Amino acid sequence: MSMLGEKDLKWESIRNYIRDPGQFLKRVQVFDVNSMSETLLKKVRETYFKKSDFNPEFVKGKSQAASKLCSWALALSQY
Repeated sequence: MSMLGEKDLKWESIRNYIRDPGQFLKRVQVFDVNSMSETLLKKVRETYFKKSDFNPEFVKGKSQAASKLCSWALALSQY
């Protein structure tokens, strides 16, 4: 959610945000990686990507969809 520019990362806000899956997927599909600042990318890499459980294979055991989003986020950070 941070990568999409969302500031409020509390679960209730995220849950409301993804309540409409079609709208959420549309936003992910049209996301422009070039719109991310280096500061935000650095924050995401240091806060989330370094966690051992931020791994598509680990996440896949919890949710197939979340695993795909995890892979997407990791790929964007390498772009």
